[in-house]
Amino acid sequence: MAVKLLELGAAEGAGPVNILCSCGHSFCSKCSEKSHRPVGCDVVESWIKQNDSSREDQLWLVANTKPCPACKAPIQKNAGCMHMTCPCGHHFCWLCLGPFVNHDSYYSCNKYDPTEFQAAEDSREKSAAALKKYQFYYERFEHHDGGRKRCLDDWLEQMSLKQLAVQQALECPLEEVKFMTDTMQLIAESMNCLAWTYAFRYFNDETLPAAKLRQLEKIQGHLEHRTNDLYELADPHQETALAHLDYLCKGRYEVQSYGQRLGHSMRQLREHLESLCKYLEGGMQDPDAAFGEIRPGYWKCARCPGVQRLSKRKCELCGAWKPR
Repeated sequence: MAVKLLELGAAEGAGPVNILCSCGHSFCSKCSEKSHRPVGCDVVESWIKQNDSSREDQLWLVANTKPCPACKAPIQKNAGCMHMTCPCGHHFCWLCLGPFVNHDSYYSCNKYDPTEFQAAEDSREKSAAALKKYQFYYERFEHHDGGRKRCLDDWLEQMSLKQLAVQQALECPLEEVKFMTDTMQLIAESMNCLAWTYAFRYFNDETLPAAKLRQLEKIQGHLEHRTNDLYELADPHQETALAHLDYLCKGRYEVQSYGQRLGHSMRQLREHLESLCKYLEGGMQDPDAAFGEIRPGYWKCARCPGVQRLSKRKCELCGAWKPR
């Protein structure tokens, strides 16, 4: 089975390399997990451990239940009074965890004893906060990773069928229509990158300097925006007039018009994708240093990583005006 190395922008031998198999699966040469540019293998290993369902369940139990004072089994209260009855037969108060026998005669639920309750409350609050943080990053990781899977398993197949139909109808070479499947593969690559940047942020957001975190969020947000723009243009399930199969089969001019529109969005997406990868792979240094020196005859956008010719008055990536 044939394999090939994927270009990652790093020198050969400088670190793990992504390998693309002829079956379409890409994986890391070092850890053998699926491709995870731009984060390191250590982030992948930690994220896989973090997603262990037993740990997530444990966090949820600590944040949303209380142990029975008698048998220590976790109890969840979703309605009703404070009188709890454990399956073990023990009756206790939900608020103070004291025995419910003669509870009214020595009611003390409204008396706060820091030495007795502080440790338990701190533990529940920390677990609730940890679970909320995990859910935030996990949902976004799954959104992009799920999109990557759909793109490769469904959208790529649909676009391949359209590409083949157009090629046969116009009797044109593959090079003239290959941009259709290239678009799907680029979207999948971008979604994979975005997914792993959320895993990276889960472990690093609280320790990163504020300026670096803001820059990372900014570049990440630009990439999400451009990925969504390209997806809306190329979605094989939502055919616009320009992307409709009957329109594309009319002639090569129609195919070229569609290709030019997709090509413009693809260039913007690649620019942002490389910007995010280089920023993380470069150790989150100054953005200008990470993206390289600005060549003579070009200007750097102040809002995004875009670099334009001096003749351009607006940034092609974000639309910002050229600084005076």
